[in-house]
Formats: sequence, C-alpha cells, structure tokens
Amino acid sequence: MSIPFILFVVTAVTVLLVIGRFRLSYAKPQRIQGAVIYQMVRLGASVRTLFETTLGNKPVMIQHSSGPILVYLSADDWRALHPESPLKMAQQGYSIRADIELPVLLAGGWGKGRLLAWEKQNVTANVVK
Repeated sequence: MSIPFILFVVTAVTVLLVIGRFRLSYAKPQRIQGAVIYQMVRLGASVRTLFETTLGNKPVMIQHSSGPILVYLSADDWRALHPESPLKMAQQGYSIRADIELPVLLAGGWGKGRLLAWEKQNVTANVVK
C-alpha cells in the first residue's frame, strides 16, 4: 500500500468518527431554558470546539437548573443572544434568557442547538472571565 492511500484512509476514518461523535442523535430533541452566561475569554480548544467553529457555529454557556451547559449554536443564533457587549449589558442591568432545542447525541452529550426563543431579563448579565 502506498503512503497517500494510507493517509487517505486515516483521514477518512477520522472524519467519519468526528461526524459520528458530534452529529448522530438517537432521541427526540430536548428543550432547555436558562440565562446566558457570557464568557469573555474561552481557553482550551477541544476537538469539538475545532469541529464546530470550522462549521461556523459558536459556543454559548447556558445556566440550566442542573448547572451550566455548553452548547453550540449557529452564528445567527449566537448574535441574537449577544445584542451588544456583555459588559455594556451588565452596566445597563439586563441579560438574556434563552429557550434552546438540543438533540441528544448517540455517543453522549448534546448536538448543535437551535434557538427557539429568547427574552430580555431585568437581571444583571452574568459575565465571567
């Protein structure tokens, strides 16, 4: 076997595993609601983060009743939850509460979410480093 063929096979298997891990769902999508946690700096690039950002999706942290949940949304949905700088939002005394639909992944975790609705709250935005 030639080296280009081996590289092709390794690349193809890697792509299939990543797509299978981050896109195959098995159950009805779940709905979560919670306040947006605004992260000013997000350190650490996981394989999931690299995969999602390559596809144009952005991470959003949601404060759910069970604890913070990191979800990935489309760039348009992300912009809806970030109408202006989180620091300006905190100064003006408001935050955003989101209603998001998330597929349950076959390999565990949540798939790419879809923003169903959002609303302004008269609560200071939760801004973290």
